[in-house]
Amino acid sequence: MGLNASKMAALWKLERKTWERYEHGEGVPKATVLIDLVKRGVNAKWLLTGEGTLAGSGASVTAGDPAATRVAIYNVAYLLAQESPRINLDPEDFALTFQDLFDQLQQQEEEQQDEQVASLAVQRLLREGGG
Repeated sequence: MGLNASKMAALWKLERKTWERYEHGEGVPKATVLIDLVKRGVNAKWLLTGEGTLAGSGASVTAGDPAATRVAIYNVAYLLAQESPRINLDPEDFALTFQDLFDQLQQQEEEQQDEQVASLAVQRLLREGGG
């Protein structure tokens, strides 16, 4: 939006350090701030998932970046807990739980990939040794 952290923080009556934490993924703005950012032209997909471009800046995040995905998962889960009357959990606890699930799935996927590589290597060795 062409504003520094102090001016961005002032738009929502926040401390500059609070806004800087948002920018570094160390905190999550309230839903009203995120909605207002979208209204001001920030790409909603980029804001919530970290994918695509931030409108007007040309900055982009590589799709599949685990760090960006973790932040996006936290943001979406936090907003969901904050806005949904059916979720009776603290939004931060809810969001952290989703991040934990993501981390577990990520680790599981890596372990499965390692197993597949090992299995293929054994199959190849057996073929080469038997032939």
